[in-house]
Amino acid sequence: MVDNVFRIKTNKPGKTVTIMGGVHGNEVCGVSVVGEFSKKLKINRGIVNLIIGNPKAVVANTRHVEMNLNRAFLGLSCLTKAQRATYESKRAKEIMPYLKESDALLDIHSSGTPGSVPFIICEEHSYEVVKYLPFKIVTSGWDNLEPGATDGFVNKNGGQGICVECGHHDDPKAIETARKTAMVFLWLLGIKGKPKNFSTVRQTFVKMWHIHITKNNFELSRNFKDFEKIKKGTLIGADGSKKIKAPKDCYILFARNRQSAGEEAFLLGELVNNRQTKTLKVVT
Repeated sequence: MVDNVFRIKTNKPGKTVTIMGGVHGNEVCGVSVVGEFSKKLKINRGIVNLIIGNPKAVVANTRHVEMNLNRAFLGLSCLTKAQRATYESKRAKEIMPYLKESDALLDIHSSGTPGSVPFIICEEHSYEVVKYLPFKIVTSGWDNLEPGATDGFVNKNGGQGICVECGHHDDPKAIETARKTAMVFLWLLGIKGKPKNFSTVRQTFVKMWHIHITKNNFELSRNFKDFEKIKKGTLIGADGSKKIKAPKDCYILFARNRQSAGEEAFLLGELVNNRQTKTLKVVT
């Protein structure tokens, strides 16, 4: 068994699913849920993999040790020589077989933005599942913008990759949001029974269409809230000496000051209109 991977298996046929936490070591809500479930989760059918993504980063309480683990789920030819030598690249290779076998993944994260709004990351083929999860915002488009993530890897291998951002790292509600989401996820995939006090929320769907990768360093013009609406022409910041403005009315997400080239400074998205989802048939 791979380190920090816990496998719960029944004799009844069913889906194989994975719940992950700690892909970024300073995001404690997912680590808490995986730790709790590894000790006491009972399931009715199928297989559940519970994974601490980056154990070394969790111990160090840092986002990563050498590189972002959530950009390491790529073929070796897509990584630089330096990236291939990192702990995170080796860890991704250990985890890949579990993700590859999974019908669905729930990867639990939190945000460094104070007051961050919880939201879902998935692609359109998972809309019929995530509409039952307790989040008001659902985003898509990430597989194209940020290759190498856990959810994108599962999508590429025919499964349903779902990532949830449960709020700020220190938000006391984040762990409960993560736990509730995991229980609903297991019900939707037919692994457990329907959770008590289950309810749905009205959701807004946002398509992410642009990510700014720094050419130099990046300095924000001001602090932006996650999913803040900004107008065309709004000055977002400066990449070196070049001013960066919003090309159209949009939402901004994960806006950060950056100190060097090749870093992710912010993302932009827009509302998805005329969204349609099918009625979900829950596996029982």
